[in-house]
Amino acid sequence: MNYEVSCTLKDSKYERITSLGCKTTTGLYQRLSEDEVLKRLRAGDEFHVTRGGRTVKLIEAEHDGRPYVKTEADGFRPDNLLALPHCVEQTKPSTPPVRTVPAHSHSV
Repeated sequence: MNYEVSCTLKDSKYERITSLGCKTTTGLYQRLSEDEVLKRLRAGDEFHVTRGGRTVKLIEAEHDGRPYVKTEADGFRPDNLLALPHCVEQTKPSTPPVRTVPAHSHSV
C-alpha cells in the first residue's frame, strides 16, 4: 500500500511525532501511530511526503536505540515531516434529528 502523509501529531513536551495523518491511493484517510507506520514500512508499505513540488519517502531511523520515522534527506529545509501541519480531528457526519409525529395526526 502507498500512503501520502499530510499532517502529524506531536508530543507537546518533546516535539516528537506520535501519529501521522495519511491518505491511501484510494483516497481513504487514516491516522496511524508512529509504531504502526514503522510496522507497515517493515512490511513493505510505502509512505511519502509531497511539499513544494518534491516527493520524499519516509524511512526508518534509530536514535539512542529507539526506532522512529523520518524522510530521506533531500537537502532542503525545513524538514519535510516536521514542517507538516498539525492533524485536526476528523469529524464524523452527525445523524440527522429524528422527527416524531404523534399518531393522532395520521387519523382521517
